[in-house]
Order: sequence, then structure tokens, then C-alpha cells
Amino acid sequence: HMAELVRQSTAPDERLDADPKEPGKHFIYMDHYGDDPFGLMPKAWDKATAKYTADTLRKYGTAPWTAIEVKDQLTEAFRQRDTAAIVRLSAELSHYVGDLYVPLNT
Repeated sequence: HMAELVRQSTAPDERLDADPKEPGKHFIYMDHYGDDPFGLMPKAWDKATAKYTADTLRKYGTAPWTAIEVKDQLTEAFRQRDTAAIVRLSAELSHYVGDLYVPLNT
């Protein structure tokens, strides 16, 4: 499935203009959250929204939680033995995790 994985790995970027929720999934601007943002930011989405509100998190990026959400969907696709979903979600997960390694995205 390598060719399909490579082809679909850009799908999240291709949705940027069509889906208003998509852009925030590609980054997290940690500088907004203070001098020690990595120590202060809750890891769980519900705890982070309780501390900062969902609107704030979406404004400054949700990349870590997006990667977790797609990983959970991928796990379920494996449980269901849904090959098409496994390939699509694997490609998308590779994209979002890659985004987290771009210094200007974090």
C-alpha cells in the first residue's frame, strides 16, 4: 500500500481551504501558554479545555490532540479490519505527526 500511503499523506493539507477546522490541526503555538508551556499544558483534551477553553486551544492549534484522535481512529480501523480506513488513517497520522516535528509548527 506504499503508493497509496504516499498519495494520501497530503490529504490533510488538501483540506485546508475546504474545512475551516483543518488548519488548527497542523500546529500548536506553545509560546502562547507561558514560559514553561510543555510543563503546564495538560495532556488530556478534557483537562486542557478545562484549563484554557476549547476556543483558545483551537485558536493556537490542536496538533497533539489531532494526532491522538487519528491514532485512536486507526486503532479502531485495525480492530474492524477495515483496510481502506487503515491506509487512509495511517497516511493522515504520518502527516500530523510530521507537522509536530516542524519547529515553526510548535
